Amino acid sequence: MEREHRRVTLKTPIEAHGKTYEHLVIRKPRVKELRATAGAIDDIDRSARLLSACAGVPVSSVDQMEIDDFTACNEALQEMLPQQPAETQPESLSESSQQTGLGE
Repeated sequence: MEREHRRVTLKTPIEAHGKTYEHLVIRKPRVKELRATAGAIDDIDRSARLLSACAGVPVSSVDQMEIDDFTACNEALQEMLPQQPAETQPESLSESSQQTGLGE
């Protein structure tokens, strides 16, 4: 079965493995790729490591990317990650209990 992926066309090509890349094919992350982000010093480093692992290019190539391309690639990655359920806000819980009479 083919792994889910996204193709992102870069506005500014990058170099990797001696080739010029005008687009990146970004695979849906697996646990292995998520673990590759361990030890990241901040969110940008974490995003760069994950993109590197899922697109098959070195972090040094990700570092060459224009910010618009980096953002587009990260948006593509986010589309493939499971969405976290919205947390119940205490206000909405108290509003709901007031409406049902449970908060009295």
